[in-house]
Amino acid sequence: IASSRTITLSSQVDTRRDYIYISNLLHLVEVVINNYEKTKLTTYNISSGSTLSLSELTNIVLGAWSKISDEKCKITSKFPILKNQQKVDYTISSNRFYEQFKLYAPTRKGIEDNILDFLKSII
Repeated sequence: IASSRTITLSSQVDTRRDYIYISNLLHLVEVVINNYEKTKLTTYNISSGSTLSLSELTNIVLGAWSKISDEKCKITSKFPILKNQQKVDYTISSNRFYEQFKLYAPTRKGIEDNILDFLKSII
């Protein structure tokens, strides 16, 4: 995006996925390591608990981009937009982890802030 001013989508835009920011994931790994006696031999699902479509995520990126640049971005897609396609929602529950360690899942605002910080770092 920084050099070509283009976002190329390589998946169907209406498929929904559960995104988690990498620094949040690393923090959760640190919590597990620091609480080894409580967590050993335990499996946790880690997720934000909510989903975004690629289209929604693209709009978040474009919104963040417009806050730091007057230049327009072009969106291209490797896939045609299919009408009447079955909607798929990929998410898992991470309630067990968040309840055990009294942590909160990231919100949409957190995703927006993290994308804005990333874009600022690349231009």
